[in-house]
Amino acid sequence: GLLMIINSKRTTSYYTAMFYVMTIQIAGHYFLAQSTNVSEALLANKIAYVGAVYVPLLFFLGELTICNIKVTKALRISLFAVSSIVFAFAATAGYSDIFYKSITLVQRNGVTDFIPVFGPTHILFNIMLFGYLISGIVVLIYSLLRKKNFSFRNLRGLATIGFVSIGSFFVFRELECDMLAMPAIYIAVEFIMLCIIHRI
Repeated sequence: GLLMIINSKRTTSYYTAMFYVMTIQIAGHYFLAQSTNVSEALLANKIAYVGAVYVPLLFFLGELTICNIKVTKALRISLFAVSSIVFAFAATAGYSDIFYKSITLVQRNGVTDFIPVFGPTHILFNIMLFGYLISGIVVLIYSLLRKKNFSFRNLRGLATIGFVSIGSFFVFRELECDMLAMPAIYIAVEFIMLCIIHRI
């Protein structure tokens, strides 16, 4: 709602889409917290993965736009295809052991979470995240060296939330509390994005 108020006359499509996808992602985390069995937890996790695979894509495309780097249709289709393949593997959870070999439901701070045993295709998700992280750094350095016409403050804000959100995910996953902690990170990211979009 705040995004529509501050951006009513001009739509920054990647960021608008990112807000919608993050809303779905946070809903998935909430549904997981309320789940009572493995089937419900797996379904909630798949909803959360909608954001997990598409938010980094939208974020990267938005970074390219802010840096005035042309985003071709072929690039958008290719990146979307990669994210969709990763999501397709995530959607097999519960039907196949290629993404999750097994999961164990646990109760943490009064809400439901699960501990997974990762299958062989889960590595693709990690590769995708690292790929976007490295690509984002390359774009940042390239833009700074070329000194194109862009807002350094906006780019610095994007870089910060990119590093914090992806870095936090890996840290919290090692601590086995990513499903509980990440929604707070996403909300913080959305507020920072509102400030950047307001400047744009």
